[in-house]
Amino acid sequence: ICRNTVICITILGCCIFLSCSKSDPEIPVYSVPGPVKGKTYSADEVTAFKQLTVNPNSRIIVKLRNNVSIYLVDTAYSYMTAELDSIIREINQLLDTNLVISRTTDQSSATIKVYLTDRDTYISAEPYAASALRNSNYTGYFVYFGSPIGHASAFVDMKRTDKDTLQQRYIIHHEIMHTLGFIGHVTLPQFYTVMFKYPLTPYIVNYTLFDKRMMMLLYNPIIKSGMNELTFNEAVKNL
Repeated sequence: ICRNTVICITILGCCIFLSCSKSDPEIPVYSVPGPVKGKTYSADEVTAFKQLTVNPNSRIIVKLRNNVSIYLVDTAYSYMTAELDSIIREINQLLDTNLVISRTTDQSSATIKVYLTDRDTYISAEPYAASALRNSNYTGYFVYFGSPIGHASAFVDMKRTDKDTLQQRYIIHHEIMHTLGFIGHVTLPQFYTVMFKYPLTPYIVNYTLFDKRMMMLLYNPIIKSGMNELTFNEAVKNL
């Protein structure tokens, strides 16, 4: 079973986040501030949202701009191509005009690049990942640059997950959600989510109701990239 952790490595101003490790030591969970109950979201949901989005400096870290293009680098896996297209349709239907995602054939202009490959190929494309991936057991990975996000990539290690199609489907859902701006993981056991700190088995291969509510909260226009926690606490009361 793949165990999720999050590690932030700052290299030349770039924050790199990893997920899906099998043997790396556990990273202490960030202790979020006390919950704030909104009109639409429960106190526990708000706490979980902060686990997903708030860094130790108490800021909502990132979210994508309104228009996002995804380039699929590897098209040899037809079932994963279909999975990615399904994810894009689902997010577009859920978030309406607050976030519009499309597939592109222009790699140079893509906001997000999705790699379904082995780690060496991914490292060649994302050299900042080398130090973290070379000696690890990560089966999924993501990076992002900027706030709002100007470039991101999601990686599924198809070699290490060979023939485990359920795990591959879980990882692509998990890593795409990371690229949306959900850089952390949920530890509250009452929530059934693809973003739980440890993967729930059998693997979750669709976004849950909780996942969708988190997306809707992050991409509500009132929530801004870089919003500090105090401002967020007031904003969520009015949702």
